[in-house]
Amino acid sequence: MLKKTLLVGGSVALVLALLFGTSVVPYAKSSWRNVQESVRQAIPINAQIDAAREQIRDIGPEIRDMVAKVAKEKVAINGLEKEIEGLAAQVKDEESKIVSLRNHLKSDEQHYVTKGRAFTNDQVRNDLQKRFDRLKSTQSRLASMQQVMDARQAALDAAMSKLDETKAQRHELEVIVEELEARMRIVEVQQQANHLSLDTSQLSAARSMMNDIRARIEAAEQEASLMPKYLGEIPVEMTEPSEDIETQIDAYFGQTSDRVSG
Repeated sequence: MLKKTLLVGGSVALVLALLFGTSVVPYAKSSWRNVQESVRQAIPINAQIDAAREQIRDIGPEIRDMVAKVAKEKVAINGLEKEIEGLAAQVKDEESKIVSLRNHLKSDEQHYVTKGRAFTNDQVRNDLQKRFDRLKSTQSRLASMQQVMDARQAALDAAMSKLDETKAQRHELEVIVEELEARMRIVEVQQQANHLSLDTSQLSAARSMMNDIRARIEAAEQEASLMPKYLGEIPVEMTEPSEDIETQIDAYFGQTSDRVSG
């Protein structure tokens, strides 16, 4: 049936192309839509429900893939967050050291003494320049990493929202399929009930036939009983013979009819 529908649709499109040339496009589109609708109508409903259920099952691997990507991204963001925390700690420590060296230059002391060593103020200034350049570089790197983490966290939040939405929609589709399948079962039961009503009509026809036979037999019985009356015959009632009074008396007194007459 499906193959025949496709062949008919293709033949129609070919004929339209020969008759109308390039202006056939709108007609061809309309014809193709009709073929698609015919094909769709030719597919049994139960087959469509099974196909829909299969498509819903195919969503499962996609969801698992999304979950794996989300988990991997969470691990990456956690690592990036720890790295940012480490850089932030470095910045804070470097700032503390720079402040300490700067405070030394503000004093009247000519040497900066630390851990048993003495450094001139020029050496302190050179060290401050290096530390300050490194601090600015670290702060720039820290700000860049923070932006990257914020962007990846936003993407992760969007992915998790998409994952939740996909799972919810899949559940909704599963409910819809169950509903459609239940409605189809009701339709099938109703169709079976309609077939059963046909059997009931056959029983009714058989019962009507039995009533016709009974009526014909009763009519024949009435005809047989009325036949003698209207044909002039005397009805004969068959009764059992009864003894006359004399015989009854003789029997009572133990005599026979012959002895009484003698």
